[in-house]
Amino acid sequence: MSIALYEMTAEFKAVAQKLEELDLDDQTISDTLEGYSADFENKVIAISSFIRNLESTAEAIKQAESDMYARRKALDSKVEHLKSYVLTNMKAIGMDKVECPLFKVSIRTNAPSVVVAENAVVPSKYLVIKTTESVDKKALKEAIESGEVVEGVSLVRSNTLSIK
Repeated sequence: MSIALYEMTAEFKAVAQKLEELDLDDQTISDTLEGYSADFENKVIAISSFIRNLESTAEAIKQAESDMYARRKALDSKVEHLKSYVLTNMKAIGMDKVECPLFKVSIRTNAPSVVVAENAVVPSKYLVIKTTESVDKKALKEAIESGEVVEGVSLVRSNTLSIK
């Protein structure tokens, strides 16, 4: 049965504490903990190998998603082109409907839509103003690093696991 990494950590810490309490020499403590360390390292290696496998699978899925998105966009583009092609040609000969047992193709008139010319002067009562605010974290970091104090803002260093 496999022991979890957190259990190995707890066991290692407990053994290290007991060894310190026994007032043994440093070499004895080091030799005793070496066995625990090897098991711990093997567990970290096994978990890290699993992490790399998951990362590889996630990357393959990401690539497949990207490929599928590109393929879908190409199909959508082709559909729009073919619809336009059929519409243009049906209009050119004055045909507004084609029927077959599977479906009906017809030209329909859409509801009116507003088209605003590039140089149009639209009265302000028809304008919608959208504003967004966001924190410029890069500027804040530079300010704090240069000694400025900004209340409620601090630089924090975190740790990350690197598997190369």
